[in-house]
Amino acid sequence: MFDGETQMHFSMFETICGAMQEDERIETCATCGWEGGLKLPVAAVAELLTPDTRFVPYHKAKWRKWDLYVSSCFDVAWLARTASWVDTFHGVGEKWVATENRLYMVHPLAARYDRLLCPNQRLADQFQEHPEFLKTREALRVTGMPRSDLLLCLNTAEVRSALRSQLRLTPDAPTVLLAPTYGTDGLAHKFGVEIIEECLRSGVNLIVKLHSCSYLADPRFNGGVDWMQRLATYENHEGFLHLPYADLTALMLLADIMIADFGSAPVEFSLLDRPLVFFAIDQQAKLRGGDRFQYNMLCSAGGNAVATKQLAGILALLVNGDDPHAAERSKLKRCFFYQPGSATANALKEMYPLMGLTVPGNLVQKYFEKKKADVVANPGRFLGLSEGAISRENDQRSE
Repeated sequence: MFDGETQMHFSMFETICGAMQEDERIETCATCGWEGGLKLPVAAVAELLTPDTRFVPYHKAKWRKWDLYVSSCFDVAWLARTASWVDTFHGVGEKWVATENRLYMVHPLAARYDRLLCPNQRLADQFQEHPEFLKTREALRVTGMPRSDLLLCLNTAEVRSALRSQLRLTPDAPTVLLAPTYGTDGLAHKFGVEIIEECLRSGVNLIVKLHSCSYLADPRFNGGVDWMQRLATYENHEGFLHLPYADLTALMLLADIMIADFGSAPVEFSLLDRPLVFFAIDQQAKLRGGDRFQYNMLCSAGGNAVATKQLAGILALLVNGDDPHAAERSKLKRCFFYQPGSATANALKEMYPLMGLTVPGNLVQKYFEKKKADVVANPGRFLGLSEGAISRENDQRSE
């Protein structure tokens, strides 16, 4: 059972669930045990995981017997029957709880879990400083981040061409992905409109993918802006795409350049070794940057932009092939990703024994070969643009 609330949560399970579907001994299901309810169409859950993954409403799921419960963010889900619990975490962004001097992901609710699959050693070290948050010492495992394996497996000219063919992009123009985090101190709230207009004046293709929380009707998250309505004003502009339900991994593969602020997305983008424009917002660092280790690394890897008036010049340099921060991006990648490309296999090695099973020898390789062929044949589905993914109606996969 995979439990999530948003597109981001379910995307963290994509490679794990996909590989498990290749094992005829396993049935995969999904639910949403979050009090606020599911924040994406039910059909989009299956698009993110696999078509055979059945969605079971939480009011039914909590009474059933599951062999394994998997989340990517700690919440207060309750199951009536005993199961092994695993958390994959939901990114590599180092946001801190300032009042307690700990990473947000180092959470008291982690003590409910039999396995914590850490994406890097820094997160594991933080848990070691809080043993009261661990169910057992054996619960903590460093596996890498499974979702990131897709960036390496699918980073080919064939895949990128297939993805581009599905979108209304200007031929031969570079593609910029704007992927900011949420909140009143976030890039979207502070400079979002200015950045969009500057990019459009620069003649690039611009894809906007806001954080899932930016679309919530809560000013703490959306900054008092209805982003669906605001971004609709640009929808007829050549080269502009707002894709709220698209798969972030697919969009990163498409992008030649990313623009972002303090969060997990720009760190993940470093795996592709493509230019990053990082907007340094000091308020983010003060409120959630903790020791500023990751924040400072992002500043070095992304050029440390502080105002939109710098953007035109930065884009011009990057488009012309001037990439002054490649070495710093490489350091970022090495620090925050344990064994990139092997994280899915590492995670399954930890999860299967909890179900009393062993991992078939060729399972992960078989999954990635099939995934690559499927993406080339059905790029719209991988992007999250198929009819099922954008429908807000429940389909037959929902009970």
